[in-house]
Amino acid sequence: MRMGFKGWIGLTLLLAGCVPYEPRPLDPEDEWRRLEGLSLDNLKSQGGASGIGNSDLPPFDYSNGLSSDEAASLAVVLNPALRALRLRAGIADAQIIDAGVLPNPELDTKWLLPTNAAAWKGEVNAAIDLTQLLLRRGLEKERARIRAEEIRWDIAAEEWKVAAQARLAWVDLIYADEALTVFKETRQILARTLEGVEDRRKAGDSSTLETILAETDLAEADRQGVRLRSMRRITLQSLNTLLGLPPHQDARIEKPASPLLYAPTQIDRSSLFDHLWQRRPELLAAAKAHEGAERELQIACRKQFPGLRLGPSFERDGGKDLLGFNAALEIPIFNRNHGQIAEKAALRDEKLGLFEAELAAARADLESTLTILEASESELRILFEELAPRLARMLDLTERALRAGEVSLFELLTMQRRLLTSRAGVTESLRDFHRARIEVERAAGPKLAKDGPP
Repeated sequence: MRMGFKGWIGLTLLLAGCVPYEPRPLDPEDEWRRLEGLSLDNLKSQGGASGIGNSDLPPFDYSNGLSSDEAASLAVVLNPALRALRLRAGIADAQIIDAGVLPNPELDTKWLLPTNAAAWKGEVNAAIDLTQLLLRRGLEKERARIRAEEIRWDIAAEEWKVAAQARLAWVDLIYADEALTVFKETRQILARTLEGVEDRRKAGDSSTLETILAETDLAEADRQGVRLRSMRRITLQSLNTLLGLPPHQDARIEKPASPLLYAPTQIDRSSLFDHLWQRRPELLAAAKAHEGAERELQIACRKQFPGLRLGPSFERDGGKDLLGFNAALEIPIFNRNHGQIAEKAALRDEKLGLFEAELAAARADLESTLTILEASESELRILFEELAPRLARMLDLTERALRAGEVSLFELLTMQRRLLTSRAGVTESLRDFHRARIEVERAAGPKLAKDGPP
């Protein structure tokens, strides 16, 4: 039987909506070269090569180094793990499209060739699943939409974590540089002290023990310097990893005018806890997961209704053309979908339990970070208001007493060691304080827009 003009038109319409396959091969060597060539100096010119459009990059000025906010925003955009995770949103959007598609009609044809007559017999039946169209399609589309929102909140949670990690690495780098500055000044003081001790020993005013003590202090400072430089390299590599840059890149950091400045915090604890479930992306994702499980249970319950397929029917018999309709009804005698309903009900209860567990963990996390911040702030207050002034005053008095011959050089070295240790402790405590503030911000969650994830 030859296909007529109308047949060709129908076939063309059917094929018009087909999506062609487009290969995208992976070349590991090209990917390696691309990653090795990334740098912040020429990031905007490399945007296309790196797979990131310039319009996707947040505004930043790298001429004077990265600020804390710039490091966090660039990490969210450039981090390879986040970029891969964001592709899940495209999968979820495709599932929404798939859930909203109308069910395909079914076409059943039959031709019977006669053995003793010229007339042939045949029939054509078309049908569409009305149960899926009328009872389940809307819920399935809603479930896909909820799943897409859940995935976006999951992505937002990971982005918030990476942003906090970038801020922490930035703080660690700032105070690593400050610690190295303190180390250099400390070493100069210890070196001058050793020279003075040796001069006094040559003059007969100092013992060999005091010389050994001064030499030991200087050697210990050199050991600390090696450790500080190593920790700075490790911290820089961590920041580069978060930014998707090669570990060997020397990312420049914008140093604040007064990194050792301490400003007391003012936090409304009750407000943070009251709005915790509205701000933590993990909690919002868990809430969407529970809502999606409710939709899945509704869909399972509606599958109890018998399936109905209805459509037109055409038949030719002995030269007579007959036109009517056909219907097929599933009789739910043996399978009433009770097993799937029980499974989806258990899944819904599990998602509710997971939300409650996530809420409890988020509350404990926030409480813990606030406690650490309060302890760090109390420690700084003692350092700045009580310990540091007393140590400085004590060193001044000891030096005067030494010149007057009232104390020994050994006592002066001991006091000097305590003062230098206290100064290094101030730098470390300030770093811990600023880290604690960032952790509180992370635990409290971002201030989110009402219409969805940031």
